[in-house]
Amino acid sequence: MDPFKYTVLPSENHIRIIELLPGAPEDVIRCNLTIELRHPAQKPYDAISYVWGEAEYDEIICCQRSMRITVNLADALRTIRTKSLGRTVRLWADAISINQHDTVEKNHQVKRMGKVYENASHVHIWLGPDEDGIAQDLFSLIQRWIRCLKEYKEPSDIPHTVAASDLCKDADRGSKLAKLMHRPWFSRVWVVQEVALSESAQLHWGNATLDFADLVELACFYDGSSNVISLIGGDNVALRLIRTLFQCVYRTYGKTGSWGTHRSGHFKRLSQHHPPHSGLFLDILSVGKILSASEARDHVYSFLGNPLALDGEGKMIVEPDYSKPEEQVNLELAAALLRRPSEYPYVLCFVQHSSAEAVTGSGVPSWVPRWRNDTMERKLTFTIGNIGLGSTAGGSPEKTRYRIQESHILVLQGLIIDQLCWTSDLLKTENFALDPGRWDESLRTLQHPYIDLLWEEVSLAFGRCLGPDMDLDRARYYDDFSSTLVTGYNTKKFISRKRHEHILRAYHQVFKSKRSVQPSVNSKYIVSKTKDTEAGLFERETRNCSGRRFGITKSGGFVLVPKFAEVGDVCAVVLGMATPFVLRPAEVQGGGHYYLVGEAYIHGAMRGEFEGDLDRDKTEIMLV
Repeated sequence: MDPFKYTVLPSENHIRIIELLPGAPEDVIRCNLTIELRHPAQKPYDAISYVWGEAEYDEIICCQRSMRITVNLADALRTIRTKSLGRTVRLWADAISINQHDTVEKNHQVKRMGKVYENASHVHIWLGPDEDGIAQDLFSLIQRWIRCLKEYKEPSDIPHTVAASDLCKDADRGSKLAKLMHRPWFSRVWVVQEVALSESAQLHWGNATLDFADLVELACFYDGSSNVISLIGGDNVALRLIRTLFQCVYRTYGKTGSWGTHRSGHFKRLSQHHPPHSGLFLDILSVGKILSASEARDHVYSFLGNPLALDGEGKMIVEPDYSKPEEQVNLELAAALLRRPSEYPYVLCFVQHSSAEAVTGSGVPSWVPRWRNDTMERKLTFTIGNIGLGSTAGGSPEKTRYRIQESHILVLQGLIIDQLCWTSDLLKTENFALDPGRWDESLRTLQHPYIDLLWEEVSLAFGRCLGPDMDLDRARYYDDFSSTLVTGYNTKKFISRKRHEHILRAYHQVFKSKRSVQPSVNSKYIVSKTKDTEAGLFERETRNCSGRRFGITKSGGFVLVPKFAEVGDVCAVVLGMATPFVLRPAEVQGGGHYYLVGEAYIHGAMRGEFEGDLDRDKTEIMLV
């Protein structure tokens, strides 16, 4: 049989629809391809969201010609065909509907892929075969869990007296849920847009099905309550990702009301608390870094259907073009984001280098955010500067002045305010946890809160760098130290020193009352009773410590700096930018050139304290 050959699409607004013909499970897959206008569609169609899988292929018959598709897509088509009860099904699937060997077609089809899923009547999410035969039982359990949890308005309302047997008598419930969440579909970057834009979406795992919104609703309860985690078990990290995607990404497409119409009050409140079309496109890209893609440029292109990627006239922030190298795509995107007043103050906050070499020796401008995750760790990294947070270190964004030279040097207006004289080892958020079970083994052996050990280390380093001045007002220095660890609580609201001391007392009290671990700091932080909610607030706000270092500056300031910051790096505030930055002097003729190491929290410099100095003494800072 002759191989299938694509004909050229008449225009960029045309798509190919698969007509999947009826057949028994063991029959060869047969289909036709029709070319139609994308909008308005001639007839309703469904779309498939799936991962391509391993490079194993199956042969199907398309328009009386042979076509090779991945085994995973073939399995999806067979399952959908079986459930269609002898009728022809109209579908869209990228591997068949797009000529993957035509770069020009691929570029313009990728540009409109979001609209393809948005216009589809239904999206089939194919997770793959159910090798262990657990899918139907698990999906039934999830539906039961949802019914039980709907009795409570918030996760915190679930009483600790609820027994696991009240939710499920299946001892393997946690492992089954973990197996579901480890299906490859949940880790792929393209599928985020595909489900977010859908009118309705259904998971298919083997022959079992579940509304995708059921899983999201469970994740919203699961991540909001340690009690639910202990009752059900499973992989909290994976379900937290679903909740994060819902809050930070799905809702920005403005479609969750469609597949969440009949959800519980908790689901609806989360939707209302995070309104659609709000936030930064930078955040969307940042979440995408914890997902995987076989093509690095797809970390950008897969989100171009998001409303936050469009300007007021509906034009995409960048055009998909697979002929451009990844570095050029990132550079053009960074330049476009800097041109947006809403994104400009935060663009450089999202520069998170994956290696020391990436700071100074990669050949790529150090100030350009990179959206591919070069590490094995799939963990969401929080930025210190972001919309809705309290950082306004560079003053009003309206004063922004910058230019990009032909050599890709970013020229900013700013002020060098300090220099690093000491940095700690890398910090781990887990070591600030109220539960010692999350600490490093060495800390568990010592049975001493890490915050106290770090304070001792900082005190010694302060004396070595600057002399014994800290002893003059040790309590104030401790306030500054602990405030730096929580980056000022990341809020626009002013947190008074008295309020901070109250929160910190609660944090220390947990160790004193529950574990008999005596804090080594001033006795003003020890109280007889406190609420775990206050202690939990301090614990949560140490999240920005993850992968960063604590530092001391030559002027005696306390800072939280990027992983690859070094002694000798300078601290700067930049006109209109949300946070200060750590820069490394670059040996370029003429001076004033720096590598961007990353954003920083500098205690006493986060709320425009240097704005007057900037207006008066600003100079050009050139980032290479």
